[in-house]
Amino acid sequence: MIELHMRLRIRESKEPEIRQTLKSLGRMVRARAGCSRYSFYVRARESKATVVQVWDGRVSLNGYLRSHEHKVLLGAISTLCAGCTVQFRGRGIPVRR
Repeated sequence: MIELHMRLRIRESKEPEIRQTLKSLGRMVRARAGCSRYSFYVRARESKATVVQVWDGRVSLNGYLRSHEHKVLLGAISTLCAGCTVQFRGRGIPVRR
């Protein structure tokens, strides 16, 4: 199992757009084979959001990372956010730097 955590700093006044994008993408991502969780939290007062995805393995995650849904998410982040950090967590995953 692999967890993907994304922490976003939302641009001023873009919170409604990022919330709508994350909500609509959620339906499509949850429907993908291997996705066992997709959730997001938006803290409007702090202009921050967190996206959490859980995948059953590398094959499923890699398929998602090449998908249209992920490209849309990256586009939304580059347009609506001032920054993003990404963290992968999982059992038996070697850390490459």
